[in-house]
Amino acid sequence: MGRSRYDRPCEEGNPSCNGNFTCDGDVDAEDVMSFLTDFGRSEYNNPCTNEEQCHGDFYCDEDVDASDVTKFLEDFGSSQYNNPCHVCEVVAWCVY
Repeated sequence: MGRSRYDRPCEEGNPSCNGNFTCDGDVDAEDVMSFLTDFGRSEYNNPCTNEEQCHGDFYCDEDVDASDVTKFLEDFGSSQYNNPCHVCEVVAWCVY
């Protein structure tokens, strides 16, 4: 797709669709797989860094944990017909 999986998938300031990691206009099973790849990363287990950022570290607290699951689930199911995602914009997600 020509975009980094570690980039913020939605417009700056847009409160929804932050879990649209594939930048395909929805938050679906494909995005769940991306999220689960980094779920459990923490300060002691493969920490999120500027060089190796985490899918789903929505709070930029250097881990992907239960609080991030809650944020991800807020947008899960968004599609072109149900609470559509905005046009994707590739920008850095977290700075550690």
